Amino acid sequence: MNGASDVQEKIAKPTLVLVGENDESFYPEKFTSVFDNENNNIDVHIVKGANHMDIIDIKDSRNYVFEWYNKSIQPTANASAD
Repeated sequence: MNGASDVQEKIAKPTLVLVGENDESFYPEKFTSVFDNENNNIDVHIVKGANHMDIIDIKDSRNYVFEWYNKSIQPTANASAD
């Protein structure tokens, strides 16, 4: 294994990766190939119209995080509380 595969293997918990479509610090078009894989718990979401710093202010980012949490984390948290 190397590169992306090594990263994917080390991430065992559900993980959300957000990147702005117009991010000037990273290459958003590469995030899916680096992080997204059917065999792991990593979900990549590219926020349309966002740059690197806008990502925290754009409503789509917040909505996606809440939806992702309710789908990926909340059921696990409820199950462990039982």
